[in-house]
Amino acid sequence: MKRLSDGRIRRTESEWRALVEKFEAGDASEAAFCRGKKLSRKSFRAWRARLAETRARPRRVRATRKRKTPPGGFVELVVPSTPAKPESGPEFELELPGGVRLHWRA
Repeated sequence: MKRLSDGRIRRTESEWRALVEKFEAGDASEAAFCRGKKLSRKSFRAWRARLAETRARPRRVRATRKRKTPPGGFVELVVPSTPAKPESGPEFELELPGGVRLHWRA
């Protein structure tokens, strides 16, 4: 809870969630609860509706992204052991930004 310079109080979502849970667990009317906690009924109703909405819909899970190699970063290429016939060695292809492709045989 943060008190602003003009005397108003700013609460976090978790603080509002705790207040709504206390109200729903108790038997006081909304008006009595807000008076006792010195809450604006308008704010309390808005937060109660907002929190009810977030409970009703499933939470979105953010997908994790693979870490990109920074530009100009070093990438190690390990070539497998050379086969008996050099002309049939492994082939490699590297695609660079801008559509440039490098193709070579090891």
